[in-house]
Amino acid sequence: MRFQRSDALPRIAWTRDLIQGLSHCLHLSLERMKARVQEKGATRRLADLLATAADAIVSIDDQQRIVEFNDEAERLFGYRREEVIGRALDTLLPETARAAHRAAISAFADDPEPRRLMDRRSEIRGRRRDGSEFYAEASISKLDFAEGRLFTAVIRDTTDRRRAEQALQQSEERFRDISEIAADWVWETDADLRFSYVGGETREAGGFGAAHVLGKTRWELANADPDREGGWRRHRADMLNRRPFRDFIFEAPGSDGRVHHLKVSGKPVYDAGGAFKGYRGTAFDITAEVEARRQIAQKTALLEATFETMADGILVLDRALNIEAFNRRFTEVVEYPDGFVRLGDPVEKLFRHNVQRGAYGESDLEKRLRELMQPKFQRFELRLPSGRHIEVRSNPMPTGGVVRTYTDITDRKRLEADLRDSATRAEAANRAKSEFLANMSHELRTPLNAIIGFSDLVARQTLGPISPAKYLEYIRDIRASGEHLLLVINNILDLAKAEAGRLELREATLDVAGVLEACMRMIEVAAAERGVGVVLEVIADLPYLLADEGHVKQMALNLLSNAVKFTRDRGQVVVGASLDVEGRMILTVRDNGIGMSEDEIPLALEPFRQVDNRLSRRYQGSGLGLPLARRLAELHGAILTIASAPAHGTAVSIAFPAHRVVNRH
Repeated sequence: MRFQRSDALPRIAWTRDLIQGLSHCLHLSLERMKARVQEKGATRRLADLLATAADAIVSIDDQQRIVEFNDEAERLFGYRREEVIGRALDTLLPETARAAHRAAISAFADDPEPRRLMDRRSEIRGRRRDGSEFYAEASISKLDFAEGRLFTAVIRDTTDRRRAEQALQQSEERFRDISEIAADWVWETDADLRFSYVGGETREAGGFGAAHVLGKTRWELANADPDREGGWRRHRADMLNRRPFRDFIFEAPGSDGRVHHLKVSGKPVYDAGGAFKGYRGTAFDITAEVEARRQIAQKTALLEATFETMADGILVLDRALNIEAFNRRFTEVVEYPDGFVRLGDPVEKLFRHNVQRGAYGESDLEKRLRELMQPKFQRFELRLPSGRHIEVRSNPMPTGGVVRTYTDITDRKRLEADLRDSATRAEAANRAKSEFLANMSHELRTPLNAIIGFSDLVARQTLGPISPAKYLEYIRDIRASGEHLLLVINNILDLAKAEAGRLELREATLDVAGVLEACMRMIEVAAAERGVGVVLEVIADLPYLLADEGHVKQMALNLLSNAVKFTRDRGQVVVGASLDVEGRMILTVRDNGIGMSEDEIPLALEPFRQVDNRLSRRYQGSGLGLPLARRLAELHGAILTIASAPAHGTAVSIAFPAHRVVNRH
């Protein structure tokens, strides 16, 4: 791209040459004045010459003191002659330039050349009386007199010229920047409409560098046939008829192997004589934009398809709460008549229709309408005349407007009702079971107490010896069986109370070690019969426990009974109590018996379940020991845990919370 300069520069060059000639003439005149320095009137003529010179003339001696200062110098620097004569040259120089200027004068003094002209020097800077600085150019000469050396400088202010040159440079840079910013590249064609120039930083990246473009017409670049393709035919006609064009879009393969979408604008160019020179214009690579529009169109089609196939009804309202969009499912779910819902309708029309159908129930209808018209998050239900239930969720959009979703929850409501009925029936059945178990337990206790009491009386032979002796053995078996059955009934009763929430705590401060010793004595006969040893391990100074003594004994006895029952002959059961790092009291019963697998542990914690479910079980029991112990532990806020493995025994721990631990002191 070529840029034309204004005709100001030739005039500046002509003026500079004139000044240089004048400087040369002044130099010759000064030389002549040196020869005629003794002649009468020489001083006067030199003064007249200096006064009438068009440029500032300043002379300094070899000490760089000002000895001459003409009228133009007074105008340029703002000093009167008498103010500067005898002062250092630094008076006329900016502080930052003084050292460099003194060095330059010293170097010139040693230079064999008698003068330096303006075209051989770079610009200098001067300082006016008011402190302002300016750019200038100068020619300097040196003359030797008997009294010493004289340096004379002819100085011209170049501030205006420099300002004009800077403006021109800025204008050129501005035009170049705008050209590069306004388009991906700029282009020119010759009179035959073939590209003669392409410029711009992005043309190479787009695959349209000079080697790929120059010498081709635009339709040749695009591999298009203007005789067959209407768009290209019109474009070629515009260019052949010298008409400007704007935003012509076409596809063309770039040198990078990709097909690009380009948008070009151009205008015809003529020379000074009016002859057609070609076209000049701009080009944009809009491939990314076209591909983005294509992707948006695909996504829009996908969204529209999704919108229409959604299981929920969708209603979109604009800022004014008018209907902006809805899907077919919306009209189906809310059971609107065909053609009733139309784009642009106010949503109030739908609300009033629902009011008339009684979809909002009995309420202040106008107040309800005002609430529904609020563009805020809402969630409510519609009950349609058909009996269907519709859940409506209203969500405001960040850009204004509202999106409402309509979900048919009729089946869910029916299921929820069924579940509530089932839960009610299950709860009633559970209460009936608990009441039945409690009543039956009480009914069974009365005859069992009689059986146990009379069998104990007979076993003691209170009314005389029993004969034969075998009957005494039978009586003892009857008493043992009765006591076992009573224990089972008591467990059933306690479990029923726990499930019914009627089990109460009678809390007291317990000596846990004493409670465990009492439980061991109660189980020692059964343990001795099985050949199982029972050991107590309690830490020294074990604190007291705030708990229900009867329940703690029941938990310990159930755990001990299970441990003894499932431990082989010559096995061992250890019962202990300790504190953990959190200050909780841990009650533990562990054995080296048959153990359980991980799958069997949950079964053991369910009421009336036995790990061994065979009809002829080796280990008898009701399956209530562990479940009841867990319920009693939970009643105290304690946690019961089981660790077990087949053939490696079982360890059951009950962790009482720290607030139940009472210090002995």
